[in-house]
Amino acid sequence: MDCALSVLDVQGLSVNNGADASTLSDLTAALLQLPDLQVLNISYSMLGSSLPNAWSGLQKLRVLDISRTQMWGNPTRSLPAQWCNMTSLQVLRAEETGLGGSLDSLPLSGACMPSLRVLLLGGNRDLAGSLPLGALRTADLATCCA
Repeated sequence: MDCALSVLDVQGLSVNNGADASTLSDLTAALLQLPDLQVLNISYSMLGSSLPNAWSGLQKLRVLDISRTQMWGNPTRSLPAQWCNMTSLQVLRAEETGLGGSLDSLPLSGACMPSLRVLLLGGNRDLAGSLPLGALRTADLATCCA
């Protein structure tokens, strides 16, 4: 059964950490049952080893806040390449997540995330290189989240 929920704030969620905490796969399965989800705030959470590739299936998601999440056991700690398919995503907050690797490997080039207007990556000391500025689009921020 699908739910018409469009905004979900589960800030501070503990996933894969403790006997009564949900697993990340259970969370992902639940999110994918929300076809109208447009805003997901999962900031300040403990997500486990990596960000789920399957979140790319959240086709209507416009705002994703993963800021200040904790991930462990994944040395690259990068955004999944599959997130390139998040065509409705307009705002991605990923400050202080421990993201690492090369900035030019972020899924931002070409047709990836064509609606992205706001990208916040501050406090990720393990990110290196240059943003692919040629791939980023100039946007009218006044229409970002209307």
